Amino acid sequence: MWRPVEIPWWTVCLAVSALVLFAPEATADRLALPGSHLHYEVHGRGAPVVLIHGGNLDSGMWDADVKELSSRFRVITYDVRPFGRSGPVTADYAWHEDLRALLDHLKIARADLVGLSLGARLAINFAIAYPSRVDRLVLAGPGLDGYNWTPDPLVAGLVAAVKARDAAKATALWLQHPYMATGMRDPARAVLLRRLAARNQHIWLQPVGPSVVPEPPAATRLAEITAPTLVIVGAIDVPDILGIADRLAAEVPGARKVVLPDVGHLINLEVPVQFRALVTDFLRR
Repeated sequence: MWRPVEIPWWTVCLAVSALVLFAPEATADRLALPGSHLHYEVHGRGAPVVLIHGGNLDSGMWDADVKELSSRFRVITYDVRPFGRSGPVTADYAWHEDLRALLDHLKIARADLVGLSLGARLAINFAIAYPSRVDRLVLAGPGLDGYNWTPDPLVAGLVAAVKARDAAKATALWLQHPYMATGMRDPARAVLLRRLAARNQHIWLQPVGPSVVPEPPAATRLAEITAPTLVIVGAIDVPDILGIADRLAAEVPGARKVVLPDVGHLINLEVPVQFRALVTDFLRR
C-alpha cells in the first residue's frame, strides 16, 4: 500500500534557500543621467563582464551571448546612448563616462570589457581613462578614435537619406554596407539584424555623438593600456578594421590577436560558438 512520505520542514527550507541563493540574477533597469538615461540589464553571478554593442544596433545583439555567458559571469549589457532604449545625447556627455557612471551605480570597482566595433572603441577609451577599473579587454572588429579612416564612397547615400529625413532609407542602406554584408548572408541572422536596425532608426535623425572625445585620441595612446587584451577580427572585415586590429596588436602591450577565416564584422553573430569560446577562455585565465 502506498504511503505518503513525510519530508522534514528543514529539508524544504534548505531547498528553497538554495534556489534563492544560486538562481541566476536577472534585472533590467534605467540609470538616470543629467538630461538623459541609460537602459541596462544584469544577468547571472560571478566576475562582472560588460558587453558593449556596435554602432546603429543596441544591446539586443548580445542576447544569445548573455544566455550562455551568464552561467559563468555576471553579465552587464546596456544601450550606448542614443541607441536602443537609452536616452538622447546631451551637450557635454562622453561614452566612456557613461560607462563609468553605470559601473559606479552598480558598485562595480573593476570589470572585464567586451566590445564590438563602436563598443570596442568605447572600451579602449575607458581602459585608457580608467586603467584601474579594467581587468581584461576583448576588442572585436574594433573601432578606434584618432584612426585615419579611408574615405567611404557609400556614405554619400546615407548623408542624402539623412538630409531627406528618411530614416527608413538610411537604415536600409546601412544594412547593405560592407560592414553588414557577411552578417546578412544568413537569412535568420538577417531577420535579427533588420529588427535591431529598425529599432534604432531614430538615430539617423538626431545627433549621435559623443560630444566629448578624449584628447589626445586613443590612436596615439595605445601603449597606456595596461589590461590584458584580446583582439578578435574577421579575415574578411573591411580594410580599415583590419588595419586597426593590426595597430592594436602591435601597440597595446602584450595584446594577442586572433583572425577568424571567412568572418566579417559582426563576429559574435556570425560565429557565436567560436566567439564565446574565445571570450570565455580569455576571461577565465
